Amino acid sequence: MQIFSKLGSWRKKAVTWFKRQNSISKFGIIFLITIIFFCIVGVVISNIELNDFCNNDKKKKNNFWDSFWWIIVTASTVGYGDCSPKTSEGRIIAYLVIFVAAILLPTINSLLSNQILEKYIREEFGMAFHDNIKEHIILCEWNCRSKKIIENLRSNDSPKIKPIVIISEIDTVPIKDFDQVFLVKGKLNSETLNRANLAKAKTVIILGDDNLDDLKRDAQVVIYCSILGKKLEELKHNNPKTDIYTIVELVNQEYADSCKKAGANEVIVSHHLNSNLIASAITNHGISNVITDILDETEGSRLFKRQVPKFAIDKSLTFIELFTQMKEKDQSTIIAIQHGHRGKTTSNPPRNYEFKRDDYLIILASYDKSQFFKWGEEE
Repeated sequence: MQIFSKLGSWRKKAVTWFKRQNSISKFGIIFLITIIFFCIVGVVISNIELNDFCNNDKKKKNNFWDSFWWIIVTASTVGYGDCSPKTSEGRIIAYLVIFVAAILLPTINSLLSNQILEKYIREEFGMAFHDNIKEHIILCEWNCRSKKIIENLRSNDSPKIKPIVIISEIDTVPIKDFDQVFLVKGKLNSETLNRANLAKAKTVIILGDDNLDDLKRDAQVVIYCSILGKKLEELKHNNPKTDIYTIVELVNQEYADSCKKAGANEVIVSHHLNSNLIASAITNHGISNVITDILDETEGSRLFKRQVPKFAIDKSLTFIELFTQMKEKDQSTIIAIQHGHRGKTTSNPPRNYEFKRDDYLIILASYDKSQFFKWGEEE
């Protein structure tokens, strides 16, 4: 009686532990149990049914693989009939295989189906954790400009498409035209940033909520920027190599300093840009069309950022010399120089400017131009 009591106790503990596992673990456990059971039965059958087991060949001796094949065919209810037990012991084992398979195989199918369905639902409705992606872009908030941002990013001719994770309170993934676009439902906070796998992200973009007035919209952006800044400080404390670039969208210029103090690397003020563009268009008709063509990455010429080539440093080329060579070789134009990867930018630099090793070129080139300087490196 004591033995049965212990067995009952172990069974309860096993059932409790099994219930606590997630769908993947349960699937793996049952699948492993099934394979082990099939292997054991295969060994037993191969020792019981020695001859005349497959294809009625009395001269052929039964082996493990013949037995395993019979188990799979029998358990799956296919029943080719090419192999079958002839002894009473073998037929008793066949009853056991059919009975156990009737329990285990539907359980495996159910767990697998549930796992696939659960994964789809969690991703579709923004409840999943995206621990398996890296070097991705986190887009905070969904507004009328978000889809265009994603379209421009996807138009980039880079061979590797970067995943995009949207953090917003919308109900489902808003754009299904592109691969690798995910949703984390909720406001920007520590929990949603963790679900978006901030630690392995490359860039974070904070947009404004168009449902709010300008004052509340910018105030929310500043709050989000502060939350993000604190989270990035934690990540840098744990991993000093953390390097995540943050871009913030504002309506009014007066909040730009607050965002930069909170850690934003780049602040884009829509009213400021629009006002300057309209003023320029008034005095210089058609200039807005040029700016639009440059900024729209889906067609026409667009901007590239590339580190100054090594040969330009070795040969001490000046700005006008490299400018001329690039125009001749690549049909591209250098319009600015950035001093350091995240340093200040000089537009229309002097013709005799001598490049530094940490300089970056801002280049205007045709849409299909993704690589430069091959001609210089080959010389």
